[in-house]
Amino acid sequence: MSPHVAERLSAYLDGALPASDLEHVQAHLEICAACGRAYDELRALRGLLRGLPDPAVPAGLAERIHWRLAREEADYRPSPWDAVRAWLPRPPVARPLRLALAGATALIVMGLPLGWVSGWFVPRGTSFDADAYVRDYLLLSSDRLTDDVTRTVIANTALPESTSSR
Repeated sequence: MSPHVAERLSAYLDGALPASDLEHVQAHLEICAACGRAYDELRALRGLLRGLPDPAVPAGLAERIHWRLAREEADYRPSPWDAVRAWLPRPPVARPLRLALAGATALIVMGLPLGWVSGWFVPRGTSFDADAYVRDYLLLSSDRLTDDVTRTVIANTALPESTSSR
């Protein structure tokens, strides 16, 4: 048995349902007496409301509205941000600006790592000194405290060449 459609009957009466829901509600109304009664009641209520006379407009309403709008306009004080907003680009202008910013961001995000890996940012003529790296590592990773003499000896000692090729 299909679920009841009472919550969608008002939209059905107003013609505001999508086509798929419209067919479902119509099919349900044909088989469900409870939803059919609710639909008939809503139709009758709608007819009664349409039969009511239009409400009378109070005298002087238009003048009060104009007076109120004029008063609000006179009391308006621009904020400092209004001047800033006036210079900001509007949405049609902002779209190319956003596209340019997105392109620049992508270039930086992808270009910097690629440049670093390819060697664009490494100064020419400098090489990696593996011996100095190992000496610094030994000094920093020592478990025991070393005195100044020991540090000087380690820093000035040449490490033996490795037998493997570089």
